Formats: sequence, C-alpha cells, structure tokens
Amino acid sequence: MSDYKSPLKVIGIITIFCMAPFLPLMFSAFYCPPRPDIEDKYVLRKLAQAVVLFSIDTGKLPLELSELCDPNKGAKIPGWDGPYLNCNDLIDSWGSHYVLESRVNEFLILALGPDKLPNTVDDQRMNGVGFGPKCGELTISGLKMTSSKFKNQIH
Repeated sequence: MSDYKSPLKVIGIITIFCMAPFLPLMFSAFYCPPRPDIEDKYVLRKLAQAVVLFSIDTGKLPLELSELCDPNKGAKIPGWDGPYLNCNDLIDSWGSHYVLESRVNEFLILALGPDKLPNTVDDQRMNGVGFGPKCGELTISGLKMTSSKFKNQIH
C-alpha cells in the first residue's frame, strides 16, 4: 500500500480542508486590538518619571515637555543630563501633544483624548511632585530619599 493512501493521512487531509474556513475565527480569539487609553497611561507614567529625573538634575520642573528630550533646549538649562526620553513619546495615541502644567514643585501631565480638548471627561491625567531645592525630600512608598539616592535607584 503506498504511503499517500494510508487512512491516517487521508483523515488528516480531510480534517485540514474542513477546518481551513474556520482558522481565522479560531485565531481571532487571541487577537487583542490596541487600546489607546492603556497605551497613554503607560506613556504618562514614563513622562512623569522623566519630569522627576529632570527636576532631580536641574532643581526645577520643566516649563514644557520638549525640554526633556530636545538637547538644544536642555543644554541651556544648568544640570540638564538628558535626554530623558524620546521626543516621539510627546504625542498621544490620538495625535495630540501631551500637556504639562507645573507649579513650584507639583506637575500635571494630560493626554487630551479623542476629542483633543483639555479638561473633558476623556482626558487622562498624571499628577506628580518634582524634586529640587524647593521640594526637600521625595517620599516613595514611605521611604525618604535624598536626590543622589533617588537618582541611583532610577538609573
């Protein structure tokens, strides 16, 4: 009996032909479409970390987020030791620039959301506290650190 006529091979070939139309349905159960809201939360955390590192190095908060990645802007700031992130990270999932609002030693970073308008329900926010001469110490999970200890933990 030749090899191609064995009953197991015939059953296998029939099974493959019968299942072929259903393969896309079977694999679609494992497909997760991208979630811009989750991506923005991740990037907001990344931006907040970069702002804190910037404030450790310079003793102040950035005036705008581009100071974190642009050497032309950062080199003019005493103590700048960046870039702290990639400039491509400054644009959210909907094509808008993240917004930085800062006061003394506190900051807020906004992702404007699909409507691209500030202060609406679809905005995502990340609050933070900078580190510098006006901030004293930074507390993370109850552990107080000076700037040199904190920077060594991050790097």
